[in-house]
Amino acid sequence: MEQVLAPNFKFKTRRFDDEKHEEGTIRILGFKEPSSQRVKEIVESDLNDLKAAILQDKKMLQALPGEFIEPEVINKVMIPKVIQTKYPELSDEEVEEIRQYVVTDSVIKNSEIKEVGDKRFVRMAGKFVNIEELHIDLIDRVNPFQKAFEVLSKSVTARLLKVIQETIDAGRIQMTDEEAVILYRDKKRKICFYSNI
Repeated sequence: MEQVLAPNFKFKTRRFDDEKHEEGTIRILGFKEPSSQRVKEIVESDLNDLKAAILQDKKMLQALPGEFIEPEVINKVMIPKVIQTKYPELSDEEVEEIRQYVVTDSVIKNSEIKEVGDKRFVRMAGKFVNIEELHIDLIDRVNPFQKAFEVLSKSVTARLLKVIQETIDAGRIQMTDEEAVILYRDKKRKICFYSNI
């Protein structure tokens, strides 16, 4: 739902002599724009599905809290692996273009943007940064899915944990030591039987 309500920005490469300001466009130093039609299609129509695939990746789920893995590792190593898995036909350069767009889109959409006078600032990693001075290296230092993880972790309430515990308990069975030994011997016999075939 948050993605629907978030502002929709387009991202373009900022050049030092670039003074144009287009409404809804953020220019970023070092940003790689889509170089092929396939990358443009993915950016325009598959971005939300790609973000969902990234958020569902098991390794990403472990890395999301951001306590042990640096954001640069998430952004430059883990996210490209998911992109390459989802789109194996893409070149390394195309994967990098999509990676930059996914990370930038996630960081900017999940950030607070303020206008002070004629300047715009975006809050990233606890600091306000002038949008005119954004660089892809700065964006890569921010965990793009940190806010999503925080929202998910806040939605796990004591009531939900109790329901989970009750579901686990309902699946448990009581077993005596003798029953456990019989089951163990039976499994061991089956393993030996199948290993001899």
